[in-house]
Amino acid sequence: MGERLKDIYLAFFSEKQVEIFSRSCCLSLCVNVETLGLILPVKNDLMDPYVHLPLLLSQISPRNHLRHLMFSTRLSLQGDMIDYNHLRDIDAILAQETFRNLREVDFELFLKCNSPPLSTRSQVLQGVKSAMSGIFGRGVGMEPNIIFSYIKPSSWDERCPQGDDNRTLDSAGDLSSAS
Repeated sequence: MGERLKDIYLAFFSEKQVEIFSRSCCLSLCVNVETLGLILPVKNDLMDPYVHLPLLLSQISPRNHLRHLMFSTRLSLQGDMIDYNHLRDIDAILAQETFRNLREVDFELFLKCNSPPLSTRSQVLQGVKSAMSGIFGRGVGMEPNIIFSYIKPSSWDERCPQGDDNRTLDSAGDLSSAS
């Protein structure tokens, strides 16, 4: 069935959906896929992209023609530092021979912080580039979209009278409200 598909975009809304789809091994049958989108509900803290994204990627056939991969994932904080280990794991998977045809990777990174940015957008991008040095060094184009989300501390009440607790950094690195 999936042998003729060129583009696949999958959006999962629960951990159970990912588990059922993973058990089906459908991706292993889609050898002619050139574009694959794997969207996981990473804004939901109950979903564990650290397990499910590698599981989905590991099912891609070694005979694939995949050139463009899109996915969503989440970065964690370890104390005051951003933990990039999950991206290193993804980089190791994408460095395998199975992904030799890969030319472009687009992904959304969700980063939940307890306060205004610990790192600027450019610092986070540098961390991403470093964590994914394997595919970056191979010349694979990367386009990360970093989405900051903040848990509103009580001190924000004075600075943010609207009580906006969903804020992002815009492309210029300025703090702005997400719509």
